[in-house]
Amino acid sequence: KDLTPNLNIYLEDPELQHLPWPDKSPALNIIKSLWAVLKRSVRSRFLLPTSLKQLADVFLDSIQLETFQKLYGPILRRLEAALMPNGGKTP
Repeated sequence: KDLTPNLNIYLEDPELQHLPWPDKSPALNIIKSLWAVLKRSVRSRFLLPTSLKQLADVFLDSIQLETFQKLYGPILRRLEAALMPNGGKTP
Protein backbone atom coordinates (compact mmCIF):
# COMPACT_ATOMS: atom_id res chain seq x y z
CA LYS A 1 0.00 0.00 0.00
CA ASP A 2 1.22 3.45 -0.84
CA LEU A 3 0.86 5.26 2.46
CA THR A 4 2.89 8.13 3.81
CA PRO A 5 5.58 7.22 6.36
CA ASN A 6 3.78 9.08 9.15
CA LEU A 7 0.59 7.16 8.51
CA ASN A 8 2.51 3.88 8.51
CA ILE A 9 4.01 4.74 11.90
CA TYR A 10 0.54 5.54 13.22
CA LEU A 11 -0.93 2.31 11.86
CA GLU A 12 1.87 0.25 13.42
CA ASP A 13 1.08 1.56 16.91
CA PRO A 14 0.43 -1.57 19.01
CA GLU A 15 -2.26 0.23 21.02
CA LEU A 16 -4.28 1.01 17.90
CA GLN A 17 -7.13 -1.43 17.43
CA HIS A 18 -7.62 -2.50 13.84
CA LEU A 19 -10.97 -3.39 12.39
CA PRO A 20 -10.68 -6.31 9.98
CA TRP A 21 -11.65 -4.89 6.60
CA PRO A 22 -11.76 -7.02 3.48
CA ASP A 23 -9.93 -5.72 0.43
CA LYS A 24 -12.06 -4.53 -2.47
CA SER A 25 -15.31 -4.39 -0.54
CA PRO A 26 -17.71 -2.09 -2.44
CA ALA A 27 -20.64 -3.09 -0.22
CA LEU A 28 -18.84 -1.36 2.65
CA ASN A 29 -18.19 1.88 0.79
CA ILE A 30 -20.86 4.58 0.74
CA ILE A 31 -19.22 6.93 -1.77
CA LYS A 32 -21.46 5.90 -4.69
CA SER A 33 -24.52 6.53 -2.56
CA LEU A 34 -23.20 9.93 -1.50
CA TRP A 35 -22.56 10.87 -5.14
CA ALA A 36 -26.13 9.83 -5.99
CA VAL A 37 -27.49 12.11 -3.25
CA LEU A 38 -25.37 14.97 -4.57
CA LYS A 39 -26.43 14.41 -8.19
CA ARG A 40 -30.12 14.41 -7.22
CA SER A 41 -29.63 17.58 -5.20
CA VAL A 42 -27.79 19.40 -8.00
CA ARG A 43 -30.28 18.32 -10.65
CA SER A 44 -33.24 19.47 -8.55
CA ARG A 45 -31.96 23.04 -8.36
CA PHE A 46 -33.30 25.76 -10.61
CA LEU A 47 -29.81 27.20 -11.14
CA LEU A 48 -26.91 24.79 -11.49
CA PRO A 49 -23.70 25.57 -9.61
CA THR A 50 -21.16 27.42 -11.75
CA SER A 51 -18.16 27.14 -9.44
CA LEU A 52 -16.53 24.56 -7.24
CA LYS A 53 -17.50 26.59 -4.16
CA GLN A 54 -21.16 26.59 -5.19
CA LEU A 55 -21.00 22.84 -5.80
CA ALA A 56 -19.41 22.31 -2.38
CA ASP A 57 -22.18 24.40 -0.81
CA VAL A 58 -24.82 22.28 -2.54
CA PHE A 59 -23.08 19.15 -1.30
CA LEU A 60 -22.89 20.38 2.29
CA ASP A 61 -26.52 21.49 2.18
CA SER A 62 -27.75 18.20 0.72
CA ILE A 63 -25.80 15.73 2.88
CA GLN A 64 -27.42 15.69 6.29
CA LEU A 65 -26.35 13.70 9.34
CA GLU A 66 -29.38 11.47 8.80
CA THR A 67 -28.06 10.57 5.34
CA PHE A 68 -24.79 9.33 6.83
CA GLN A 69 -26.64 7.46 9.57
CA LYS A 70 -28.87 5.79 7.01
CA LEU A 71 -25.93 4.76 4.83
CA TYR A 72 -23.68 3.60 7.66
CA GLY A 73 -26.44 2.18 9.87
CA PRO A 74 -26.25 -1.35 8.45
CA ILE A 75 -22.44 -1.29 8.10
CA LEU A 76 -21.86 -3.74 10.97
CA ARG A 77 -24.14 -6.32 9.34
CA ARG A 78 -22.44 -5.73 5.99
CA LEU A 79 -19.01 -6.13 7.54
CA GLU A 80 -20.00 -9.35 9.29
CA ALA A 81 -21.35 -10.75 6.02
CA ALA A 82 -18.24 -9.70 4.10
CA LEU A 83 -15.98 -11.37 6.67
CA MET A 84 -17.82 -14.70 6.53
CA PRO A 85 -15.93 -17.54 4.84
CA ASN A 86 -16.49 -17.23 1.08
CA GLY A 87 -18.15 -13.89 1.74
CA GLY A 88 -21.79 -13.47 2.46
CA LYS A 89 -24.68 -11.60 0.94
CA THR A 90 -24.42 -8.03 2.13
CA PRO A 91 -27.67 -6.33 3.09
